[in-house]
Amino acid sequence: MRLKVSTALTLLMFPACSIPVWGQQGCHPPSALLNPGENMFNEEQEEALGDIMADQVVRSLRTSSDPAVVAYLNSIVARLLKYIPESHLKVRVALVDLPEANAFTSAGGRIYVGQKMAALARNEDELAGVLAHELGHAVTHQAAVEMTRRMKLVLGVDHLGDRRDVIAKYNQLLDNWRRNPKAFRQASQSLPEKQSIADQVGLYAVAAAGYSPEASADIFDRFTGLQGKTGNWVSDFFGATKPEAKRLREMLKTIPKLPASCIEKRADSNGAEFKKWAAAVIDFTAWNKEEILHNVVARTPLMPQLRDRIRRLRFSPDGRYILAQDSAQIYLLSKEPLQTLFQIDAPDAAEAQFSPDSRSVVFNDRNLRVEKWDIATHKRIEAHELVL
Repeated sequence: MRLKVSTALTLLMFPACSIPVWGQQGCHPPSALLNPGENMFNEEQEEALGDIMADQVVRSLRTSSDPAVVAYLNSIVARLLKYIPESHLKVRVALVDLPEANAFTSAGGRIYVGQKMAALARNEDELAGVLAHELGHAVTHQAAVEMTRRMKLVLGVDHLGDRRDVIAKYNQLLDNWRRNPKAFRQASQSLPEKQSIADQVGLYAVAAAGYSPEASADIFDRFTGLQGKTGNWVSDFFGATKPEAKRLREMLKTIPKLPASCIEKRADSNGAEFKKWAAAVIDFTAWNKEEILHNVVARTPLMPQLRDRIRRLRFSPDGRYILAQDSAQIYLLSKEPLQTLFQIDAPDAAEAQFSPDSRSVVFNDRNLRVEKWDIATHKRIEAHELVL
């Protein structure tokens, strides 16, 4: 999958596993796929790059490595890792709050899976296809390859030193982007072939791990909305074939050519574990609220009630309750006596509404997540992730 993020986030771009050797002789993608470009980062330097990129992800997006939602992802990754090229990188998986059903990888083997992926994926095979694709990005060191190109073009750098030097060069690159983003744009253009490379590596891994490679193509087809359209030589000749269509075509051509030695039988699953995970992810709201602070001497907590400028104030239809909403919270108050009953964390939520019977509150956020809260029990009773 490809995440559409700002140039700044792309630039600034949790249990851990070491990547072992291949599980079966002869079951590996063509060696050319594993060398996508010049890379001046060794694995220790890439780990330092990954740390500073992860810091930027935490600043920009809500993430979580809560075992309740990450353990299942890690179990799939552990199975796939048996069939991924040898490396000393550590793979770390986290859930991330994205506006679309997607996933992305940053340097150092960090994989972020969007919450809406629980609504898009239909089974474990499709989810494994997404994770295998992201592992393909990680083991081919594509983030380090792109950063190498940027540092060479913008800074004229052709080698790196210790961790401190990596961080200094990265910050120098960032400063250059802030001063002259137009000149920097050329160096930040993504390599178009990197997605196809990750597709190929991922297809070999899912097949070897006993998952259906066709499921990888199915979820990509649904994600892109191609409806099976892959283009042909005529549309290629006139430049009318979408890049996504070409990717799907290559995936479908690769699947029948996978060596027989790559196929491992996996015990059939009734899908119960996947359904349990998907329900937990859709219901999940306990995002990390990590703060990156420096030289703080002391902190004093403020009164939590009505702490921000109120932008919405409504009475319930029966007149018994009051709804107050600011930019990050929804507060439910009783009218008599006037007191706060409970509050809901709802950053960037649209205007909350009482139900006609005054028994519940409903709202949605900008990512099309819909929640319904019961006033009597002070608990969320429904949560839905809508996918377009």
